[in-house]
This record gives sequence, C-alpha cells and structure tokens, in this order.
Amino acid sequence: MKRIELVMCVLLLALGVSSCSNMDELYKDYLTGSIYSGKVSDLKATAGNQRVLLQWTNPVDQISKRIRVVYGETEEIIETEELVDELYIDGLTMASYEFKVYTMDAHGNLSIPTSITKSVFTSSMIEGIDHPRCTATLQEDGKYTISFIGVSGAMAMFGGDLEFTVTGDGFTYSDSYTVEVDYSDLKSGILDLEFEDVAIPSGRDYTLSYTLSVFPASLKDKTTTGEINYTEVSMDKTEISGETALNL
Repeated sequence: MKRIELVMCVLLLALGVSSCSNMDELYKDYLTGSIYSGKVSDLKATAGNQRVLLQWTNPVDQISKRIRVVYGETEEIIETEELVDELYIDGLTMASYEFKVYTMDAHGNLSIPTSITKSVFTSSMIEGIDHPRCTATLQEDGKYTISFIGVSGAMAMFGGDLEFTVTGDGFTYSDSYTVEVDYSDLKSGILDLEFEDVAIPSGRDYTLSYTLSVFPASLKDKTTTGEINYTEVSMDKTEISGETALNL
C-alpha cells in the first residue's frame, strides 16, 4: 500500500511540475504577446493597371503592431512599419494573384492569415483595348459632325476626357470633351461622342489626331437602353491615342 501511495505522489508531483511549466510558457506568451495578435477582417481588393489596392479592418487589440502581405507564386513579402489598413502593391505582371494579409506583434510573430484572390489588368490587356472609330459627316449647312464611335467598349470604359485636332493644308481645328466619371459604378452610358457644326473647308485631305482616356474593363453585358455594364473596371485610367485620315 505504501508503495502505491509513493508512486501516486511521484505522479502527482510530475503533473504539477508539468502544469507549472505550461503555465510559465503561457505567461511568457502573454508577456510577449506572441499568441494574441488578431487577424484582419473585411479584406477586399481593387484591381488597377498592373497593381492592386488591398483594404481591410484591423483587429481591436494592443498586440498587433505591423502588417505583412505575402503574394504571388514566389511568395513576395511586403512588411509595413506600422499598423496600416490599406496597401498598394505595384509591378504586378501576372493576371491573377492570391494575397495573404497578416498582422505582426512587436516580436515579429504572425497572426492567422486572411487571404483574397484578385485579377489585375496587365500590359497586354491594356495594349489590346480597341480604339474608337472616327468619322466626319457632312451636315446640310455645309459644316461637319465629327464622331468618335466606341469610346466605351468591351475592354474599356470611357474615362471622361477626349481631345482631338484636325489638321491639313494650313488648317487646324481643336476641341475637347470632359466629364466626371466614377469607375466604381461599373457601367457607362457614354458609348459614342459627337461634335457638331465643325466648319472645315471641303475638298481637302485632313488628319484627325486624338487622345482618349479610358479605364480598362471587363465586359458584363450591353443593355437595350444603350448602357454597357462591366464585371470589373480598373481604378486607374490610361490614355490611348490615334490618327485617322479624313478625305472631305
């Protein structure tokens, strides 16, 4: 009986030492904050031209001090010096990326990650944007209507700015159109633009040059009322330029 009691006492003592050791480790973790850095929430990504904007909500704690973002097949790493709630990541050359966002405590310990996958607009997509078709139509009064057909299309939404110049045989005419456009609306009702009553001498050859701002976009559908809806529109504008010969 005494032997059994002795063995039980040894076991209880060992359990007590182990328990105290675990408590010491937990207390150390508490002091360093290594297990209390919370993860971010409400992570969202906005696509741009070869870049992305990440935004999130940080945890409400006193432990999280910095942010780490890991992305891409090669697991590129960006670390901030403070606890920010948004970050632009530039120089993205692939079509799609997974982004993992961590909080970090003062000792570099990471939280559980929050992840999101986002496609961006690559240089090849931007280079493939269709240019508008430009025409000059004679009016009954002898003046012309200059038309730009397709300033919004399947691969781009009108960005709000168009400038053009008609030149030839010493003649120059310039005009422009500007309007505020919100890319986040994901739709455009401005598909074509017309400039009426342009006085251009007939019987000559001219060159029409233009610069058009657009938001690269991904088509969703075109409505019967003449609007284009998009599944995604870049947060960044780009300019496309071109020339058209006018034989009047």
